[in-house]
Amino acid sequence: MTKSKSRQTIVFFSSDTWNSLFRAPQHLVTRLTKNFDVVFIEPGRALGKNQFSEAIKGLTSVSGAKTSSPMEGLTVVPCLPNIPAFRTQLPASVLKVTYPLTSRLNFMYANWHIKKTLKALNVKDPIILLWGFGDYGIDAHRFFDTIDNALSCYLVYDESPDFSHNERVKTQLRAADDLTCKKADIVMGTSQSQVDRRTHLNEHVYFVPNGVDFAMFNEPYEQKVPVPADIADLPRPIIGFSGWMGYQMDIPLLLHVAKSFPDASLALLGPNTIPSSAELTELMNMPNVHFLGKKDPKNLASYFQVFDAALIPYALRGHVRYIYPLKLHEYLATGRAVVSSDLPNLYPHKDILRLAKSKEEFVEHIRAAFDDHAPEMVQARIAEAKKFSWDDRAADMTRIFKEHTGMQPVN
Repeated sequence: MTKSKSRQTIVFFSSDTWNSLFRAPQHLVTRLTKNFDVVFIEPGRALGKNQFSEAIKGLTSVSGAKTSSPMEGLTVVPCLPNIPAFRTQLPASVLKVTYPLTSRLNFMYANWHIKKTLKALNVKDPIILLWGFGDYGIDAHRFFDTIDNALSCYLVYDESPDFSHNERVKTQLRAADDLTCKKADIVMGTSQSQVDRRTHLNEHVYFVPNGVDFAMFNEPYEQKVPVPADIADLPRPIIGFSGWMGYQMDIPLLLHVAKSFPDASLALLGPNTIPSSAELTELMNMPNVHFLGKKDPKNLASYFQVFDAALIPYALRGHVRYIYPLKLHEYLATGRAVVSSDLPNLYPHKDILRLAKSKEEFVEHIRAAFDDHAPEMVQARIAEAKKFSWDDRAADMTRIFKEHTGMQPVN
């Protein structure tokens, strides 16, 4: 990275790799590079990837970070492989002892590796932005102490302690989350629930919701674009979902939807990491259900243009109650009629989407969505999405950084 003397550096501790599913971290970083140099720290393991294979790959960085620069102003730094904590295998009584030790060890060599890399990149007094815990465990807050910085920021994008696979270490993660909030100069939350939960821990807590690449997702509405071949010939109406599919998905609900609309197509876009179950197997074998796989973000809107109903079918358990789905504004930017599980953080948008409290109500809302394409409603949804562009989110973060550091980013 060729660092400009007049530009501040952000050291961005990511929860996933740069080439993973293109989501909020990548959207924000690509825009923050307009005003800052960004060093993007990848975790010791990509989400959903095999721990052993990721460890072998990460060992190539031991002798020195194999950095890359995907775009001007951005340097990506792979981290060393982390020691697995076996959070889902070991009993809570054992993890009470082993998890803090594992976290401490992972932090120690990650800290050594990152500080060595930052020195080689001539990075001094950066803004540290910790995007959740990532693979750094309960000692992640210590980066605020070990790396001299101009500002420390903890951005909460999910309630990690409430994840189902973190149940055995929930108490330790919650205590670490509280401590990180107290130690950070500022805290940001991507949902109002996350913000409300932390206002007593830090006097500088900001709501920075997810956004949308409005121009990209609005394009099919403004001008005709080709419909992708793998969805073009599916029977209509098309009930669609886009995003990472994991433990947040309500599989019984999707089964109910597929069975309620046997002549419609249920199209599911995105990587499938849903835990195996008899219900998932049944869903995947249904003739009107189509798992279409991961798509290039630039092509998603071309799929959305043929959705007759766009879904957010989440199970209201654990961390899901606190999320603000990234896909909401992507759907809305294409004018789609949205049907969602009853997520509290979507209540402010209830006038332009449908929230369901039961499986039966979810199906009723889908049926109503099929006929909800009047021009005035389409325009209302598009107008709502336009308020939440990623450009505005990056501008909000830049303003907050400037307010707390007194620095003037270069335009």
